[in-house]
Amino acid sequence: MVKGYFVEAQWFNDGYVPPFYEFMHNGLYTSGHGAIPAISFIRLENIVGNKEYEWVESNPKIVKSVKLLSRLINDITKRKDEEKKGDGPSGVDCYVNEYGVSREKEIEEIKKMCENAWKNMNEEYMEASGVSRALLKYYLYLGCTLEFIYNKRIDYFTDASSMKQYVTSLVLEQLALD
Repeated sequence: MVKGYFVEAQWFNDGYVPPFYEFMHNGLYTSGHGAIPAISFIRLENIVGNKEYEWVESNPKIVKSVKLLSRLINDITKRKDEEKKGDGPSGVDCYVNEYGVSREKEIEEIKKMCENAWKNMNEEYMEASGVSRALLKYYLYLGCTLEFIYNKRIDYFTDASSMKQYVTSLVLEQLALD
């Protein structure tokens, strides 16, 4: 992930806007969703062992799709804020630059890519690719979490105060048992 950030810093310093494919190849690492599962697996020692780590490292369809979903949703949601801060190019910028389409058209294309990522994740889950169902569910739930965090293209990840009502209802309020 750090190497990916270094690549992005080089692009920024050089004023380079990479082709979309090149950006996405690097962006799958900088999305953070290669590192987050590995960190959380520490608490899943009864489910995750060497075989499962090797499976994740092989970058199967469900893992790659979660990374892709994370990168794309993030790029749609946070682009305006990143432009204000003067950050380097996003996937949206790279696609628009390469294909000469409007930002609106690119966002439509990204949404289609996200739909395809979901299809791939569900397909791999249904195929049960030789790892535990719990591990596959983990990746499906991670995808659901991403969709929730970036719900309605609002960045709840960095605007945590807007999550207060959800956390309060989850942790502090009693569930109705009707």
